[in-house]
Amino acid sequence: MKKRVFALLLAAAALTSSATGCSSQGDTSDAGNTSPTENNSDVTDSGDTAAVSDTQFSTIFTLDGKTIYNNGNALIDVSDPDKPVFLNVKQEIAEESSKSNAVTPAEPLPSPVALEQYKSVLYGNEAISTYRDEAGKLYHYDMTDQQAVVKEVLYENGAWTSELRKKLGASVSDEDAEYVSDMVMLQSKGWTDGGDRYVYFYYVNTREYYFSWSSVNYIVGRFAKDGKGGVELMDDDIRANGIAVKDGYIYYADTGYVFDGQNITVDKDRTGIYKVKTDGTDKEKLVSVKAWGEEDKYVLDNSAARLEIIGDDLYYIAQDGGEETYLYRLSLGGGDPVKVVEDSVSDYWIDTKADTIFYFDGVMNVSPADGKILYSMPLSGGESKALFRKRRTDSYSMSFSTSGDYLYISDIDNYITIRMIEDVSEYDGIRPAGQRYNLKTGEMEYLRSYCPVKYEEGFLGVKTVVEMGSLVVEWVKYEDSPVEDGLTVYI
Repeated sequence: MKKRVFALLLAAAALTSSATGCSSQGDTSDAGNTSPTENNSDVTDSGDTAAVSDTQFSTIFTLDGKTIYNNGNALIDVSDPDKPVFLNVKQEIAEESSKSNAVTPAEPLPSPVALEQYKSVLYGNEAISTYRDEAGKLYHYDMTDQQAVVKEVLYENGAWTSELRKKLGASVSDEDAEYVSDMVMLQSKGWTDGGDRYVYFYYVNTREYYFSWSSVNYIVGRFAKDGKGGVELMDDDIRANGIAVKDGYIYYADTGYVFDGQNITVDKDRTGIYKVKTDGTDKEKLVSVKAWGEEDKYVLDNSAARLEIIGDDLYYIAQDGGEETYLYRLSLGGGDPVKVVEDSVSDYWIDTKADTIFYFDGVMNVSPADGKILYSMPLSGGESKALFRKRRTDSYSMSFSTSGDYLYISDIDNYITIRMIEDVSEYDGIRPAGQRYNLKTGEMEYLRSYCPVKYEEGFLGVKTVVEMGSLVVEWVKYEDSPVEDGLTVYI
């Protein structure tokens, strides 16, 4: 499992401050924002936010009429495209505000709201999520006041993992059992608001060396939004690598995964897209999927996944007898699936207001060294248009969505939310706080978020902060990016 990067301020533990802390976002207007401002007048309110499906915690979503960007590590209000503002956690702000001027980099202000990209769900002004690397606990967020978000524990470790531990039973050693609470939350994917009192999820064990956990791979479950009633797991014959919920039914992709206690095999006759009532009854296979390969977990992950319900259609990525993965559309009313794009597709986003689909080419869950190309195509059909090539395209950490004139990218493993730097020239676009692509101008920008500081070097070369300015958050255009085969290449 990759270590989740949620770096805020990077400095030595011995740093101390004798100046005003990085405690305000009010000075960002003086930061010299270099992002283009033309054609932005029509995207400053929520009316231009893309219509989205409810099956994933999207990179972009609407909260009280504001457009919120989830960069994977923090929530940022981008309603005004030129003035991004972090959402903040109330308790942590109160704790910091009670301190003296000794604001240290280890406990910075602001305190951004961190919702895990694939382990969060939003409904109204509320959200449920894990908290960075604190696995095993579920937190509830009240985001009515976006500058004082209330965070409370919804489920403790034991309440969340008890049913899973029962299912694992004697197959897990005492040594491994103590990690169940930590690992179950880190491995769960695809949280979905069922439109009822439950949040639905499926579990994937990505730590292959924990072979004894194989009995619960792809298991589907649900938990109550109010924290009452614990966690319910569905029967063993319901195994999912992607879920979507609508009108009392769970739509899911079955990889054909079989574990007999010793070996992992694939039942290719079982692989396909199914639906089942949210209470686990009336299971029905909607369409078969031609899985490729044998007894390979990564092939299993690719057989079918990324389910999204848009209107009365179900979209999903699946194999067709080979290694390549394609995007399909299936009517919820029945019928045969339709291949939406002739190209292979590794990830996608559908903007229904713009009647446009955006997609990366290549194979799902495979990250080639030369990256992948992002295309756009009318949802109603037509020619695809190549927009740019992106080097870093890890499907497990990266996602993207559109809002107005911009396509926003989220990458939990490669973004650093806030840095501490002496000279702004030290800040480049390699490890930014976010990225967005202007669909009208064809320019990529990165989010630069930092506290300007001055150091004094003391005994044994230990640096001490003697001056710390206000937080600067600004969009900056990438300069001099390479061009290959007529396409601009970005990190």
